[in-house]
Amino acid sequence: MPRRSPSPLAVLLTGLPLLLPPAAPARADDAEIRQLEQTIQEMEARHQAEMARLEAEIAALKTKQAQAAPSAPAGPTLVESPTHQFGIASPDGQNSIALIARLNFDAGDYTHVARAGGAQGAGPGSLNSGVNARRARLGLGGTVDGDWAYRLIYEFGGTSDSLTPGAAGADASGVENAYLTYNGFNHPGRRLPLAIDFGYMDIPWTLDEATSSNDIMFLERSSPQVIATEFGGGDDRSALELRSNSARRWSGLALTGPTSGAPHTGSNLGAYALLGRTAYQLWQTSQGSLHLGADFGHLFNSRVNSTTVSSAGLSTGASQPALALADRPELRIDPTTLLNTGNIPFRAGSVGGIEAAAAWHGLFAQGEIYHYTVDQLAHGTNPADGAANLVSPELAFDGGYLEASYSLGGRRQYIPSTGAYSGVIPDRPFSLKTGGWGALELAARYSRIDLNDHFTPGVAPHLGGGVNGGLQQGFDVGLNWVANANIRFMLDYIHTEVSDLYKTTSTGSASTTPAGASIDAVALRSQFAF
Repeated sequence: MPRRSPSPLAVLLTGLPLLLPPAAPARADDAEIRQLEQTIQEMEARHQAEMARLEAEIAALKTKQAQAAPSAPAGPTLVESPTHQFGIASPDGQNSIALIARLNFDAGDYTHVARAGGAQGAGPGSLNSGVNARRARLGLGGTVDGDWAYRLIYEFGGTSDSLTPGAAGADASGVENAYLTYNGFNHPGRRLPLAIDFGYMDIPWTLDEATSSNDIMFLERSSPQVIATEFGGGDDRSALELRSNSARRWSGLALTGPTSGAPHTGSNLGAYALLGRTAYQLWQTSQGSLHLGADFGHLFNSRVNSTTVSSAGLSTGASQPALALADRPELRIDPTTLLNTGNIPFRAGSVGGIEAAAAWHGLFAQGEIYHYTVDQLAHGTNPADGAANLVSPELAFDGGYLEASYSLGGRRQYIPSTGAYSGVIPDRPFSLKTGGWGALELAARYSRIDLNDHFTPGVAPHLGGGVNGGLQQGFDVGLNWVANANIRFMLDYIHTEVSDLYKTTSTGSASTTPAGASIDAVALRSQFAF
Protein backbone atom coordinates (compact mmCIF):
# COMPACT_ATOMS: atom_id res chain seq x y z
CA MET A 1 0.00 0.00 0.00
CA PRO A 2 1.52 3.27 -0.93
CA ARG A 3 2.82 5.80 1.86
CA ARG A 4 0.78 8.86 2.43
CA SER A 5 2.48 12.25 2.37
CA PRO A 6 2.38 14.30 5.69
CA SER A 7 -0.15 16.99 5.77
CA PRO A 8 0.90 20.68 5.72
CA LEU A 9 -0.29 21.18 9.30
CA ALA A 10 1.90 18.41 10.55
CA VAL A 11 4.90 19.91 8.79
CA LEU A 12 4.21 23.35 10.39
CA LEU A 13 3.93 21.90 13.87
CA THR A 14 7.14 19.96 13.46
CA GLY A 15 9.28 23.10 12.56
CA LEU A 16 7.71 25.50 15.08
CA PRO A 17 10.37 24.93 17.80
CA LEU A 18 13.05 26.04 15.38
CA LEU A 19 11.33 29.36 14.77
CA LEU A 20 10.88 30.27 18.49
CA PRO A 21 13.72 32.15 20.55
CA PRO A 22 15.86 30.02 22.86
CA ALA A 23 14.85 29.67 26.50
CA ALA A 24 16.48 31.92 29.35
CA PRO A 25 19.69 30.58 31.20
CA ALA A 26 19.13 28.73 34.37
CA ARG A 27 19.78 30.36 37.77
CA ALA A 28 22.80 28.12 38.28
CA ASP A 29 24.56 29.87 35.41
CA ASP A 30 24.05 33.35 37.05
CA ALA A 31 25.68 32.24 40.28
CA GLU A 32 28.65 30.87 38.42
CA ILE A 33 29.16 34.18 36.60
CA ARG A 34 29.10 36.15 39.83
CA GLN A 35 31.64 33.83 41.39
CA LEU A 36 33.97 34.30 38.43
CA GLU A 37 33.67 38.08 38.65
CA GLN A 38 34.47 38.01 42.41
CA THR A 39 37.53 35.86 41.75
CA ILE A 40 38.79 38.36 39.19
CA GLN A 41 38.36 41.27 41.67
CA GLU A 42 40.27 39.41 44.37
CA MET A 43 43.09 38.64 41.97
CA GLU A 44 43.24 42.35 40.97
CA ALA A 45 43.38 43.45 44.66
CA ARG A 46 46.22 41.02 45.37
CA HIS A 47 47.99 42.36 42.33
CA GLN A 48 47.65 45.99 43.51
CA ALA A 49 48.95 45.09 46.98
CA GLU A 50 51.91 43.30 45.49
CA MET A 51 52.68 46.31 43.30
CA ALA A 52 52.53 48.65 46.31
CA ARG A 53 54.87 46.37 48.28
CA LEU A 54 57.37 46.28 45.44
CA GLU A 55 57.25 50.09 45.03
CA ALA A 56 57.88 50.53 48.80
CA GLU A 57 60.87 48.21 48.64
CA ILE A 58 62.29 50.12 45.69
CA ALA A 59 61.89 53.47 47.56
CA ALA A 60 63.58 52.05 50.66
CA LEU A 61 66.48 50.77 48.61
CA LYS A 62 66.88 54.19 46.95
CA THR A 63 66.85 55.96 50.37
CA LYS A 64 69.46 53.58 51.75
CA GLN A 65 71.59 54.07 48.69
CA ALA A 66 71.32 57.88 49.00
CA GLN A 67 72.33 57.78 52.68
CA ALA A 68 75.30 55.57 51.96
CA ALA A 69 76.51 57.76 49.12
CA PRO A 70 78.73 60.76 50.07
CA SER A 71 76.89 64.11 49.94
CA ALA A 72 78.06 67.72 49.84
CA PRO A 73 78.02 69.34 53.33
CA ALA A 74 75.20 71.84 53.98
CA GLY A 75 76.32 75.44 54.40
CA PRO A 76 75.51 77.88 57.23
CA THR A 77 72.19 79.71 57.21
CA LEU A 78 71.24 83.31 57.91
CA VAL A 79 69.11 83.65 61.06
CA GLU A 80 67.11 86.56 62.50
CA SER A 81 65.91 86.98 66.09
CA PRO A 82 62.51 88.48 67.04
CA THR A 83 64.36 91.77 67.69
CA HIS A 84 65.95 91.69 64.21
CA GLN A 85 69.39 90.62 65.38
CA PHE A 86 71.05 88.96 62.42
CA GLY A 87 73.59 86.17 62.52
CA ILE A 88 74.87 82.98 60.94
CA ALA A 89 74.09 79.52 62.29
CA SER A 90 75.04 75.97 61.38
CA PRO A 91 72.27 73.81 59.81
CA ASP A 92 71.64 72.07 63.15
CA GLY A 93 71.62 75.38 65.05
CA GLN A 94 74.32 74.23 67.47
CA ASN A 95 76.88 76.85 66.43
CA SER A 96 76.14 80.50 65.70
CA ILE A 97 77.51 84.01 65.66
CA ALA A 98 75.47 87.24 65.65
CA LEU A 99 76.15 90.96 65.54
CA ILE A 100 75.15 93.02 68.61
CA ALA A 101 74.88 96.83 68.71
CA ARG A 102 73.45 99.52 70.98
CA LEU A 103 73.41 103.32 70.89
CA ASN A 104 72.05 105.66 73.56
CA PHE A 105 72.67 109.22 72.40
CA ASP A 106 71.72 111.85 75.01
CA ALA A 107 71.29 115.60 74.87
CA GLY A 108 70.59 117.49 78.10
CA ASP A 109 70.27 120.96 79.55
CA TYR A 110 70.65 121.91 83.23
CA THR A 111 67.91 124.51 83.19
CA HIS A 112 68.23 125.58 86.84
CA VAL A 113 70.97 125.13 89.45
CA ALA A 114 70.57 126.83 92.84
CA ARG A 115 73.38 126.53 95.36
CA ALA A 116 72.80 126.44 99.11
CA GLY A 117 75.76 127.65 101.13
CA GLY A 118 78.49 126.14 98.96
CA ALA A 119 78.55 122.47 97.98
CA GLN A 120 81.13 119.83 98.69
CA GLY A 121 83.62 119.32 95.86
CA ALA A 122 83.04 121.02 92.53
CA GLY A 123 80.45 123.74 92.60
CA PRO A 124 77.09 122.79 91.09
CA GLY A 125 76.99 126.16 89.38
CA SER A 126 79.46 124.73 86.90
CA LEU A 127 77.19 121.91 85.67
CA ASN A 128 77.55 121.88 81.92
CA SER A 129 74.82 121.07 79.43
CA GLY A 130 75.63 119.21 76.24
CA VAL A 131 75.47 115.84 74.51
CA ASN A 132 76.82 112.41 75.36
CA ALA A 133 76.95 109.05 73.62
CA ARG A 134 75.92 107.40 76.86
CA ARG A 135 76.30 103.94 75.32
CA ALA A 136 77.76 103.05 71.94
CA ARG A 137 78.38 99.32 71.97
CA LEU A 138 79.33 96.90 69.24
CA GLY A 139 80.09 93.22 69.61
CA LEU A 140 79.42 89.58 68.88
CA GLY A 141 77.50 86.82 70.58
CA GLY A 142 76.58 83.26 69.80
CA THR A 143 76.75 79.57 70.68
CA VAL A 144 79.26 76.72 70.38
CA ASP A 145 78.15 73.06 70.24
CA GLY A 146 74.78 74.09 71.65
CA ASP A 147 75.93 73.89 75.29
CA TRP A 148 78.19 76.96 75.25
CA ALA A 149 77.35 80.64 74.70
CA TYR A 150 79.68 83.60 74.43
CA ARG A 151 79.53 87.38 74.25
CA LEU A 152 82.20 89.96 73.43
CA ILE A 153 81.10 93.62 73.41
CA TYR A 154 83.21 96.78 73.29
CA GLU A 155 81.98 100.11 74.66
CA PHE A 156 82.84 103.11 72.49
CA GLY A 157 80.60 105.59 74.34
CA GLY A 158 80.49 107.31 77.70
CA THR A 159 81.68 110.72 78.84
CA SER A 160 85.43 111.25 78.84
CA ASP A 161 85.75 114.37 80.98
CA SER A 162 88.51 112.49 82.77
CA LEU A 163 90.69 109.68 81.46
CA THR A 164 91.68 108.47 84.93
CA PRO A 165 90.01 105.14 85.77
CA GLY A 166 87.70 105.56 88.73
CA ALA A 167 87.40 109.33 88.33
CA ALA A 168 84.04 110.96 87.67
CA GLY A 169 83.09 110.79 84.03
CA ALA A 170 85.80 108.33 83.04
CA ASP A 171 85.42 104.90 81.54
CA ALA A 172 87.81 102.41 83.15
CA SER A 173 87.93 100.31 80.00
CA GLY A 174 86.21 99.80 76.69
CA VAL A 175 85.47 96.12 77.39
CA GLU A 176 81.82 95.88 78.39
CA ASN A 177 81.24 92.11 78.11
CA ALA A 178 83.69 89.29 77.53
CA TYR A 179 82.35 86.06 78.99
CA LEU A 180 81.41 82.42 78.44
CA THR A 181 78.22 80.65 79.53
CA TYR A 182 77.72 76.90 79.97
CA ASN A 183 74.14 75.64 79.61
CA GLY A 184 74.80 71.91 79.21
CA PHE A 185 73.06 70.90 82.44
CA ASN A 186 69.61 71.85 81.18
CA HIS A 187 69.08 69.06 78.61
CA PRO A 188 66.39 66.40 78.12
CA GLY A 189 67.15 63.58 80.51
CA ARG A 190 68.97 65.90 82.92
CA ARG A 191 66.72 68.93 83.28
CA LEU A 192 68.90 70.80 85.75
CA PRO A 193 68.06 74.50 85.20
CA LEU A 194 71.55 75.80 85.91
CA ALA A 195 73.82 78.11 83.90
CA ILE A 196 77.41 79.14 84.67
CA ASP A 197 78.86 82.48 83.51
CA PHE A 198 82.52 83.47 83.70
CA GLY A 199 84.28 86.63 82.53
CA TYR A 200 83.50 90.35 82.37
CA MET A 201 79.75 90.93 82.45
CA ASP A 202 76.88 93.09 83.68
CA ILE A 203 75.86 91.45 86.94
CA PRO A 204 72.04 91.00 87.09
CA TRP A 205 71.97 91.96 90.76
CA THR A 206 69.01 94.10 91.90
CA LEU A 207 65.81 94.26 89.89
CA ASP A 208 66.75 97.47 88.06
CA GLU A 209 70.20 96.18 87.07
CA ALA A 210 68.65 92.95 85.78
CA THR A 211 66.50 95.14 83.52
CA SER A 212 68.42 95.91 80.32
CA SER A 213 69.47 99.50 79.72
CA ASN A 214 67.41 99.16 76.53
CA ASP A 215 64.31 98.76 78.72
CA ILE A 216 64.79 100.93 81.83
CA MET A 217 62.05 103.46 82.47
CA PHE A 218 64.30 106.55 82.63
CA LEU A 219 67.58 107.63 81.06
CA GLU A 220 69.44 106.60 84.22
CA ARG A 221 68.80 104.16 87.00
CA SER A 222 68.16 105.72 90.41
CA SER A 223 71.07 106.79 92.62
CA PRO A 224 70.14 104.35 95.45
CA GLN A 225 70.43 101.46 92.97
CA VAL A 226 73.73 102.78 91.56
CA ILE A 227 75.18 103.01 95.09
CA ALA A 228 74.08 99.41 95.79
CA THR A 229 76.02 98.12 92.78
CA GLU A 230 79.20 99.80 94.05
CA PHE A 231 79.45 96.96 96.59
CA GLY A 232 80.86 94.66 93.91
CA GLY A 233 78.17 94.68 91.20
CA GLY A 234 77.29 96.75 88.17
CA ASP A 235 78.75 96.78 84.66
CA ASP A 236 82.14 95.58 83.36
CA ARG A 237 82.56 93.39 86.43
CA SER A 238 84.72 90.26 86.46
CA ALA A 239 82.65 87.44 87.89
CA LEU A 240 81.92 83.75 88.27
CA GLU A 241 78.15 83.42 88.38
CA LEU A 242 75.74 80.52 88.96
CA ARG A 243 72.12 81.19 88.03
CA SER A 244 68.94 79.19 87.72
CA ASN A 245 65.40 80.01 86.71
CA SER A 246 62.01 78.53 85.98
CA ALA A 247 58.96 80.23 84.48
CA ARG A 248 58.34 82.08 87.77
CA ARG A 249 61.56 81.82 89.84
CA TRP A 250 65.02 83.34 89.36
CA SER A 251 68.05 82.80 91.61
CA GLY A 252 71.69 83.73 91.19
CA LEU A 253 74.95 83.77 93.12
CA ALA A 254 78.08 85.57 91.90
CA LEU A 255 81.64 85.93 93.11
CA THR A 256 82.87 89.21 91.62
CA GLY A 257 86.22 90.94 91.26
CA PRO A 258 87.64 94.16 89.75
CA THR A 259 86.07 95.87 86.77
CA SER A 260 87.59 95.54 83.31
CA GLY A 261 90.57 97.81 82.77
CA ALA A 262 91.23 98.31 86.49
CA PRO A 263 94.99 98.68 87.09
CA HIS A 264 96.78 95.53 88.22
CA THR A 265 98.47 97.13 91.20
CA GLY A 266 98.51 96.54 94.93
CA SER A 267 95.73 99.07 95.44
CA ASN A 268 93.40 96.90 93.36
CA LEU A 269 94.11 93.55 95.00
CA GLY A 270 91.34 91.97 97.02
CA ALA A 271 88.43 93.73 95.28
CA TYR A 272 86.09 90.76 95.74
CA ALA A 273 82.43 90.50 96.64
CA LEU A 274 79.76 87.84 96.98
CA LEU A 275 76.36 88.80 95.56
CA GLY A 276 73.12 86.84 95.75
CA ARG A 277 69.63 87.48 94.43
CA THR A 278 66.38 85.54 94.34
CA ALA A 279 62.98 86.55 92.98
CA TYR A 280 59.59 84.95 92.42
CA GLN A 281 56.43 85.75 90.50
CA LEU A 282 53.74 85.40 93.16
CA TRP A 283 51.06 85.88 90.53
CA GLN A 284 51.43 85.59 86.77
CA THR A 285 48.66 85.80 84.14
CA SER A 286 48.21 87.33 80.71
CA GLN A 287 46.60 90.37 82.35
CA GLY A 288 49.22 91.09 85.01
CA SER A 289 51.74 89.88 87.56
CA LEU A 290 53.08 90.39 91.07
CA HIS A 291 56.83 90.09 91.71
CA LEU A 292 58.82 89.92 94.94
CA GLY A 293 62.52 89.38 95.57
CA ALA A 294 65.51 90.03 97.79
CA ASP A 295 69.24 90.49 97.33
CA PHE A 296 72.36 90.67 99.45
CA GLY A 297 75.94 91.64 98.76
CA HIS A 298 79.13 91.53 100.82
CA LEU A 299 82.25 93.37 99.73
CA PHE A 300 85.26 91.70 101.29
CA ASN A 301 88.10 94.15 100.84
CA SER A 302 87.96 96.61 97.97
CA ARG A 303 91.16 98.42 96.99
CA VAL A 304 89.92 100.17 93.92
CA ASN A 305 90.58 103.41 95.76
CA SER A 306 93.17 103.89 98.48
CA THR A 307 93.87 106.28 101.30
CA THR A 308 96.91 106.89 103.48
CA VAL A 309 96.92 105.62 107.03
CA SER A 310 97.69 108.22 109.64
CA SER A 311 98.23 107.84 113.35
CA ALA A 312 97.58 110.89 115.50
CA GLY A 313 97.55 112.92 112.32
CA LEU A 314 100.95 111.65 111.10
CA SER A 315 101.14 109.87 107.76
CA THR A 316 102.69 106.39 107.76
CA GLY A 317 102.77 106.13 103.99
CA ALA A 318 100.93 102.80 104.09
CA SER A 319 98.04 102.03 101.76
CA GLN A 320 94.65 101.02 103.12
CA PRO A 321 91.55 99.62 101.41
CA ALA A 322 89.00 102.32 100.73
CA LEU A 323 85.43 102.48 99.44
CA ALA A 324 83.90 105.53 97.78
CA LEU A 325 80.12 105.79 97.36
CA ALA A 326 79.16 108.45 94.82
CA ASP A 327 76.76 109.24 92.00
CA ARG A 328 75.77 112.08 89.74
CA PRO A 329 72.26 113.62 90.02
CA GLU A 330 70.63 110.85 87.88
CA LEU A 331 71.96 112.31 84.62
CA ARG A 332 75.29 111.68 82.86
CA ILE A 333 75.81 114.88 80.90
CA ASP A 334 78.08 116.56 83.49
CA PRO A 335 80.58 114.47 85.54
CA THR A 336 80.13 116.39 88.83
CA THR A 337 79.20 114.18 91.80
CA LEU A 338 77.45 116.02 94.62
CA LEU A 339 76.46 112.81 96.38
CA ASN A 340 79.88 111.56 97.52
CA THR A 341 81.22 109.99 100.69
CA GLY A 342 84.84 110.27 99.64
CA ASN A 343 87.25 107.36 100.22
CA ILE A 344 86.15 105.51 103.36
CA PRO A 345 88.92 103.26 104.80
CA PHE A 346 87.18 99.97 105.62
CA ARG A 347 87.49 96.28 106.36
CA ALA A 348 84.24 95.16 104.74
CA GLY A 349 80.94 96.44 103.42
CA SER A 350 77.48 94.97 102.93
CA VAL A 351 74.21 95.85 101.25
CA GLY A 352 70.80 94.22 101.42
CA GLY A 353 67.69 94.99 99.44
CA ILE A 354 64.07 94.06 98.84
CA GLU A 355 62.50 94.37 95.39
CA ALA A 356 58.85 94.40 94.30
CA ALA A 357 56.99 94.94 91.05
CA ALA A 358 53.41 94.71 89.81
CA ALA A 359 51.77 94.90 86.40
CA TRP A 360 48.15 95.16 85.31
CA HIS A 361 47.50 95.67 81.61
CA GLY A 362 49.21 98.99 80.78
CA LEU A 363 50.01 99.88 84.40
CA PHE A 364 53.41 98.94 85.80
CA ALA A 365 55.28 99.78 89.01
CA GLN A 366 58.49 98.65 90.65
CA GLY A 367 60.57 99.69 93.63
CA GLU A 368 63.56 98.68 95.74
CA ILE A 369 64.87 99.63 99.17
CA TYR A 370 68.47 99.16 100.32
CA HIS A 371 70.43 99.22 103.56
CA TYR A 372 74.18 99.76 103.25
CA THR A 373 76.79 99.20 105.97
CA VAL A 374 80.52 99.96 105.99
CA ASP A 375 82.87 98.54 108.62
CA GLN A 376 85.39 101.36 108.97
CA LEU A 377 89.07 100.73 109.43
CA ALA A 378 90.45 102.20 112.66
CA HIS A 379 92.82 105.14 112.27
CA GLY A 380 92.17 105.42 108.54
CA THR A 381 91.95 108.90 107.07
CA ASN A 382 88.47 110.38 107.50
CA PRO A 383 87.22 111.44 104.05
CA ALA A 384 85.40 114.47 105.41
CA ASP A 385 88.38 116.36 106.80
CA GLY A 386 91.50 114.39 105.86
CA ALA A 387 92.51 113.72 109.48
CA ALA A 388 92.97 110.29 111.07
CA ASN A 389 89.81 108.76 112.55
CA LEU A 390 90.19 108.54 116.31
CA VAL A 391 87.07 106.35 116.40
CA SER A 392 85.71 104.04 113.71
CA PRO A 393 82.03 103.23 114.17
CA GLU A 394 80.21 101.09 111.64
CA LEU A 395 78.51 103.33 109.10
CA ALA A 396 74.93 102.70 108.04
CA PHE A 397 73.11 104.31 105.11
CA ASP A 398 69.67 103.85 103.53
CA GLY A 399 68.11 104.45 100.16
CA GLY A 400 65.38 103.40 97.80
CA TYR A 401 63.17 104.33 94.86
CA LEU A 402 59.65 103.84 93.52
CA GLU A 403 58.74 104.24 89.87
CA ALA A 404 55.54 103.67 87.92
CA SER A 405 54.30 104.04 84.37
CA TYR A 406 51.22 103.78 82.18
CA SER A 407 51.55 102.57 78.60
CA LEU A 408 49.31 103.01 75.58
CA GLY A 409 49.63 100.65 72.65
CA GLY A 410 51.82 98.12 74.45
CA ARG A 411 52.95 96.80 77.80
CA ARG A 412 55.92 95.46 79.76
CA GLN A 413 56.28 91.70 80.14
CA TYR A 414 58.14 89.45 82.57
CA ILE A 415 61.32 87.72 81.29
CA PRO A 416 61.99 84.46 83.20
CA SER A 417 65.64 84.23 82.06
CA THR A 418 66.53 87.54 83.79
CA GLY A 419 63.99 87.66 86.61
CA ALA A 420 63.04 91.17 85.50
CA TYR A 421 60.73 92.94 83.07
CA SER A 422 61.10 93.93 79.45
CA GLY A 423 60.57 97.35 78.02
CA VAL A 424 57.24 98.31 76.53
CA ILE A 425 56.50 96.00 73.58
CA PRO A 426 54.30 97.77 71.00
CA ASP A 427 51.15 96.00 69.85
CA ARG A 428 51.51 97.66 66.46
CA PRO A 429 55.04 98.89 65.60
CA PHE A 430 55.26 102.27 63.94
CA SER A 431 54.82 102.07 60.17
CA LEU A 432 53.22 104.42 57.65
CA LYS A 433 52.46 101.37 55.49
CA THR A 434 50.37 99.54 58.07
CA GLY A 435 49.17 102.52 60.13
CA GLY A 436 50.87 101.35 63.33
CA TRP A 437 52.06 104.10 65.68
CA GLY A 438 54.11 102.19 68.25
CA ALA A 439 53.55 102.73 71.97
CA LEU A 440 53.72 105.57 74.48
CA GLU A 441 54.79 105.31 78.13
CA LEU A 442 54.30 108.03 80.74
CA ALA A 443 56.52 107.45 83.79
CA ALA A 444 57.26 109.01 87.20
CA ARG A 445 59.87 108.21 89.87
CA TYR A 446 60.84 109.24 93.37
CA SER A 447 64.21 108.28 94.85
CA ARG A 448 65.95 109.03 98.11
CA ILE A 449 69.34 108.14 99.60
CA ASP A 450 71.09 109.32 102.75
CA LEU A 451 74.88 108.94 102.90
CA ASN A 452 75.30 110.86 106.18
CA ASP A 453 76.08 108.92 109.35
CA HIS A 454 77.74 109.64 112.69
CA PHE A 455 78.24 113.22 111.55
CA THR A 456 77.49 116.03 114.02
CA PRO A 457 77.47 119.66 112.90
CA GLY A 458 80.15 121.60 114.75
CA VAL A 459 82.20 118.48 115.54
CA ALA A 460 85.22 117.56 113.44
CA PRO A 461 84.41 114.34 111.50
CA HIS A 462 87.57 112.51 112.61
CA LEU A 463 86.54 112.91 116.26
CA GLY A 464 83.28 111.00 115.70
CA GLY A 465 84.25 108.89 112.74
CA GLY A 466 81.32 110.30 110.79
CA VAL A 467 80.85 110.68 107.03
CA ASN A 468 78.81 113.41 105.35
CA GLY A 469 78.18 112.02 101.89
CA GLY A 470 74.93 113.92 101.46
CA LEU A 471 71.18 113.45 101.38
CA GLN A 472 69.73 113.32 97.86
CA GLN A 473 66.12 113.24 96.71
CA GLY A 474 65.06 112.95 93.09
CA PHE A 475 61.75 113.57 91.33
CA ASP A 476 61.71 112.49 87.69
CA VAL A 477 59.03 112.47 85.01
CA GLY A 478 59.47 110.80 81.64
CA LEU A 479 57.69 110.29 78.31
CA ASN A 480 58.89 107.42 76.14
CA TRP A 481 57.87 106.65 72.56
CA VAL A 482 58.67 103.11 71.47
CA ALA A 483 58.60 102.97 67.69
CA ASN A 484 59.37 99.25 67.45
CA ALA A 485 61.47 96.52 69.05
CA ASN A 486 64.69 98.33 68.10
CA ILE A 487 64.05 102.09 68.30
CA ARG A 488 62.96 104.23 71.25
CA PHE A 489 62.95 107.95 72.11
CA MET A 490 62.94 109.20 75.73
CA LEU A 491 62.27 112.64 77.20
CA ASP A 492 63.01 113.16 80.92
CA TYR A 493 62.55 116.00 83.35
CA ILE A 494 64.89 115.57 86.34
CA HIS A 495 64.63 117.46 89.63
CA THR A 496 67.31 116.68 92.21
CA GLU A 497 67.81 118.13 95.67
CA VAL A 498 71.09 117.53 97.50
CA SER A 499 71.21 118.70 101.12
CA ASP A 500 72.80 118.06 104.51
CA LEU A 501 76.29 118.52 103.14
CA TYR A 502 78.42 120.32 105.74
CA LYS A 503 81.54 122.08 104.59
CA THR A 504 84.64 121.35 106.67
CA THR A 505 87.52 123.73 107.31
CA SER A 506 91.17 123.12 106.49
CA THR A 507 91.86 122.33 110.16
CA GLY A 508 89.32 119.54 110.18
CA SER A 509 86.61 121.34 112.14
CA ALA A 510 83.05 121.23 110.81
CA SER A 511 80.83 124.15 109.96
CA THR A 512 77.20 124.21 111.04
CA THR A 513 76.21 125.77 107.71
CA PRO A 514 74.43 123.25 105.48
CA ALA A 515 75.39 123.11 101.84
CA GLY A 516 73.75 121.57 98.79
CA ALA A 517 71.96 122.35 95.58
CA SER A 518 68.65 122.20 93.81
CA ILE A 519 68.99 121.07 90.20
CA ASP A 520 66.53 120.93 87.32
CA ALA A 521 67.39 119.36 83.98
CA VAL A 522 65.73 118.22 80.77
CA ALA A 523 67.24 115.44 78.68
CA LEU A 524 66.41 113.55 75.49
CA ARG A 525 67.66 110.13 74.39
CA SER A 526 67.61 108.56 70.94
CA GLN A 527 68.10 104.81 71.15
CA PHE A 528 68.47 101.86 68.84
CA ALA A 529 69.56 98.36 69.70
CA PHE A 530 69.66 94.91 68.19
